[in-house]
Amino acid sequence: MQMEVIAQYDGYEQVMLLAREKGMDVLAIANQLQYDPDLAAKTIAMVKKLLNEGKLTPARIDESYAHIVKYKERLGTIP
Repeated sequence: MQMEVIAQYDGYEQVMLLAREKGMDVLAIANQLQYDPDLAAKTIAMVKKLLNEGKLTPARIDESYAHIVKYKERLGTIP
C-alpha cells in the first residue's frame, strides 16, 4: 500500500475503497517507506469508519473471508 502509484489517489482510505471495488479480498499493508508504528491501529480504525459510513459492509467482509477460506481449503491448508 506504500507504492509510488498510490500517490496519485486521494490517500490511504481512497485506495482501500478502490481495492474493495475491484474485488480484492486481501490487502498487504507495507510499512517500510514511511514507517508508522501506529499503522495497524490506524488501518483497523479506518475499516471501522468505513463500516460505520456504509462504504464497506459486513457482507463484503464475509464475502472476502469466504473466498479466502475456499482457496485455503483448495490448497489443503485448512482441514
